Amino acid sequence: MRIWLLCISIFFFCYLTTAQNSALQSVKGLPSDEVYDLFADSKGFIWAAHSLGISRYDGMNFKDFNHPLATGAGITDITEDQQGRIWCHNFNGQVFYIENEQMYLLEAYKYKEEAFYPRLMVLNDELLVTSQKGLFVLNTQTFESKYILSKKNSNKTGSIAIVDGKAIITNGNQFYRYETEKKTIKELFYHEITKERSKLILSSFQLQPLSTKDTIYSKYDHAQICKLVIKSDSIILIYNEFVRDFINTIVNNENKIWINTKRNSYINSKTTYYTKENLSDIISDKFGNKWYSSLEKGLLVDLRNIFWRKIGSISNIRSGYSYHKSTIYGYQNGSLLVVQKNITSKFNIPNSCGAIERIIPLNDNYLFIIPSAGLYTVNIKKNKLYKINKDLISIKNISIKDNKLIIAFTNACAIISLPNKIDSVRDFSELIKTQKILRQKRSYDFTIQPYNKKILVAFSDGLHELTDDSTFTPLLYNNEVISASSLLSIHDKTYATTFNNGLFIIDKNGIRRKSIADGLLSNKIFKLKYINNQLFILEQNNIQILDINLEKIIKTIALPTEKSSVVYDLWQEDSLVYLSSNKGLYKLDINKINTTIIPNNYILSITSETSVFSPNKPVQLPYSQNNIQFKVISPSFIYPEYTYFKYRILGSNDTTWQQTTTNESTISFAALKPGDYTFEAYAVNFQNSSGKTLSYQFSILKPWWQQWWFIGIILFCMGLILYYSIKLRIKAIDKKNNELVEKIALTSELRKSQLSAIVAQMNPHFIFNTLNTIQGLIYKNDKNSSTKYIGKFSELVRDILKNSNQKEVSLEEELSHLSTYLELEKMRFEDDLNILLTVDEALDKTNIMLPPILIQPYIENAIFHGLFHKKGQKNLTIQFCKSLKDNYLEITIDDNGIGRALSQQLNTQRRKHESFAISAIERRINLLNQSLSRKIEIAIIDKVDNFKNAIGTKVTISIPINGF
Repeated sequence: MRIWLLCISIFFFCYLTTAQNSALQSVKGLPSDEVYDLFADSKGFIWAAHSLGISRYDGMNFKDFNHPLATGAGITDITEDQQGRIWCHNFNGQVFYIENEQMYLLEAYKYKEEAFYPRLMVLNDELLVTSQKGLFVLNTQTFESKYILSKKNSNKTGSIAIVDGKAIITNGNQFYRYETEKKTIKELFYHEITKERSKLILSSFQLQPLSTKDTIYSKYDHAQICKLVIKSDSIILIYNEFVRDFINTIVNNENKIWINTKRNSYINSKTTYYTKENLSDIISDKFGNKWYSSLEKGLLVDLRNIFWRKIGSISNIRSGYSYHKSTIYGYQNGSLLVVQKNITSKFNIPNSCGAIERIIPLNDNYLFIIPSAGLYTVNIKKNKLYKINKDLISIKNISIKDNKLIIAFTNACAIISLPNKIDSVRDFSELIKTQKILRQKRSYDFTIQPYNKKILVAFSDGLHELTDDSTFTPLLYNNEVISASSLLSIHDKTYATTFNNGLFIIDKNGIRRKSIADGLLSNKIFKLKYINNQLFILEQNNIQILDINLEKIIKTIALPTEKSSVVYDLWQEDSLVYLSSNKGLYKLDINKINTTIIPNNYILSITSETSVFSPNKPVQLPYSQNNIQFKVISPSFIYPEYTYFKYRILGSNDTTWQQTTTNESTISFAALKPGDYTFEAYAVNFQNSSGKTLSYQFSILKPWWQQWWFIGIILFCMGLILYYSIKLRIKAIDKKNNELVEKIALTSELRKSQLSAIVAQMNPHFIFNTLNTIQGLIYKNDKNSSTKYIGKFSELVRDILKNSNQKEVSLEEELSHLSTYLELEKMRFEDDLNILLTVDEALDKTNIMLPPILIQPYIENAIFHGLFHKKGQKNLTIQFCKSLKDNYLEITIDDNGIGRALSQQLNTQRRKHESFAISAIERRINLLNQSLSRKIEIAIIDKVDNFKNAIGTKVTISIPINGF
């Protein structure tokens, strides 16, 4: 806003000035208002040394550090080494350093042997501390230390400064230079070229911890300033000035030498800049802000990089509008201010109309002024305010389309036809009375769509489009109404805000929605403003800027930080954006909108139940320390209250990004399972900009009973036990198997011997019967029959000898053997014996295998015991077929003999013993069945007639096919 407005009216314009307010702001939170020293470290923190210790400021909170062995509270001389440690000392001479959020005492420095407190500085990788015993030098990498002595005079060192990478020291008698390469102290020659009549006493020099390229500043006797220049091996006093006040400090800030005294602070000892502040130090941080320490007022700051700047303390501006090099301001009390070139006009609307809500252009001459109730207009050229109607229900928006005036009321949407020419503002007053209600429904806003020129109205029941002169059609998105709160048309698109559903974009291509998933920080949007060719989206705590071509969020700006503030309006004047709220008026340079600030973020420390760990080294934790806390921080002095962290932990079941609340710096993970983890986090600032992702790897070890070495021992022992158990088992099994093999071998041999014995017994039995038959033929002198019989007998004997030593023979061989045997028996019985042998053609005679000489004894038994004593016709039927049982060969031997009972009776009377053939067959089958999975089955049926008289015997033999 233009500066000359200050001269017009103090009441209305004092808050619009753009002059810089150079007053320092007090930073609250330090435990003491007596601050001695300040330091801005490499991470962006501000450190303050004060009468009660040392504190670190991150923009929101102070972190106080102390040590239980400290013998004094006051701290000074803050510096930082290459490893990021913060060094300082107290006024009792104790030297401390801060690392991993802990404060440690440097025990190597023997403070009890010192008479005065030291001065300390860091040079490259060394900490230099003055001492009564010389110069104390500590390597900050190895923590090795020693005292370096001068070659003559006193070894005492009192004050120190660094010039051009070299340390300059005084001991009250001489100046020295510390040679870092040689680790020695070299004497410098002292000269004075000042106009002072008497030489200065060296013991009164107090070197200040600041320098330029070749110059050192020193206090002398508390009220004089000395300027010394280093040239080769000489130190020359070229300037000495008496200040006439107690000098607190001499500091270098932004290449300006500040002399801070009890009463004033000077630049280069000439220009008085601050008075009555009692400053002790001045520093600048990496963001351009200036920080001041005071011995009376604590920590002070001049924030140079703040975005929103408050103008004055008046908080009654409600709306603003810039139009044709004119600016119009509406106030809460109904006042209106029009600033046009060199003319400023003030108007008052009746208090009953309320605050001025909106200012809308009608044409080049008129602006509509919309208060809470009623309607007014301003003629820009004539600089006059006209009342149209003061009794209208609250208007939300008003515009002209096709020579028609459209008005959105709180309870309806109306339209007024306009004449071709409006002669005076009175015409509006009369025309209002001719309004036509398009729809009687609460309305919030309306707009004219650029791509189809149709009216779009945000009603309480959703967004509706006026399709003809009186018909509204709801606009749907995914078959649901759009509950819009405000509308704005830009170029070829219309934008609709919603109460909780984000932003909708409407054009000829359809309707699109932007939500949190698309970069919005909130789905609740209050207002839209088109400023500087960008769409400003006003949310609850932020303003986000949408690129209208890419339809993407490109910037985020936090709103001013006053609590319970309500934003009324947003407008542009020249290169500034103004924001009005119930807390006041704020301005923002448009150029800063395009400035992106990337937050710095750090892991300060990692702690478990009992330990603190460095964030620079991975760590392995025992399973009992599985509750981990990460201290994260993002130092920021520009709206730090909006900064938060996003974080996750890889290696767990849940690896999704989580979010901290603002001002929360500790992230905890409880009861983590053993495993490898990676913690990741990054800060998000007031611009929604993200910092570099921090990463820290750590492991939680398994308990000792789950460690590989323990499991290995257990497995080894179990392996040994298993090995010897298996070995013993195998030995027992081998012994048992050997015994079993021996037993089986013996059994097999016994079985073979028994079978052979049986066969050997059976063969002579048959041969004996056959020879008896031959003998009978010889007695009968039947030579032909005897010869034929002997031939068949020899053939049968050959078959018996051939098969008796075989395990199995084919069915074909067995049938051949039986045929020969039956021919012999038939010859012996001549015509009395009828034999019928049938074989099922489906049987595979070649491949079906049988035990040798198994069937013949049953046939022989039927002939000898059943048919031999039969009188009359003797019939014998032998049948080979496949059994109904699966894979069995069924052999049936059926005779019409005298039966087993009568045969046994005759044999007993005659021979006095049991038939050999029956017992031999049974023993052989029992032996065979011992080695068969499917057994040989024998069924013998004694046939009888109706009178229970024996009429023969039927034997059925079931032999498993290929079961041998």
